[in-house]
Amino acid sequence: MIKCIIFDMGGIIVPEDTPDIRAAVAKELGIDAHKLTEMMNELYPYYTTGKITLQEAYGKVLESLGKNKSESKKLLDINIKVLSRRMFNPYPDVLEYVDSLRKKYKVVLLTNTELEIIELFNAQPFIKHFDKFFKSVELKMMKPNPDIYLHVLKEMGCKPSEAIFVDDKPENVEGAAKVGIKSFVYKDLATLKKDLSNII
Repeated sequence: MIKCIIFDMGGIIVPEDTPDIRAAVAKELGIDAHKLTEMMNELYPYYTTGKITLQEAYGKVLESLGKNKSESKKLLDINIKVLSRRMFNPYPDVLEYVDSLRKKYKVVLLTNTELEIIELFNAQPFIKHFDKFFKSVELKMMKPNPDIYLHVLKEMGCKPSEAIFVDDKPENVEGAAKVGIKSFVYKDLATLKKDLSNII
């Protein structure tokens, strides 16, 4: 019997904005967005688990490019500005579906995020549609590390077989599946409803 449904946030609850963030920051740096993405991907495990802040990550990027590290706050501000646009535009049909699920199940959010972004996330009205909100930087571990899924299950009082995980990134879905959670790659709401129809 399913007790808990775990959702990723970006690309499901709110629009995915990472490409827009990379493009805006890369423009400020005067480099190709693809190059910036490669640099940030190397730092991703550090700034999403709290080993460094997002601003410190941008400082490292600046240093690698031979630029002034003190410009990191400006890059962080650009990041937050673009991210804020996403936060204010959650998908109403998905939230409606979440509300319907909560009549029978615990429904929670699990996202990889950065220290400077927590306050922005916590201020969003759509958070009230979920029973709990788990953030990688607070847990000191990130998806697809199996331990993060096990932590969520423990907090929610569920066995792996009693949970469902939904994420738009295949690698995160694979991570959850490895610990025994029924997991689905999110494509669109209609497909998700069909995927879950035989389980819930």
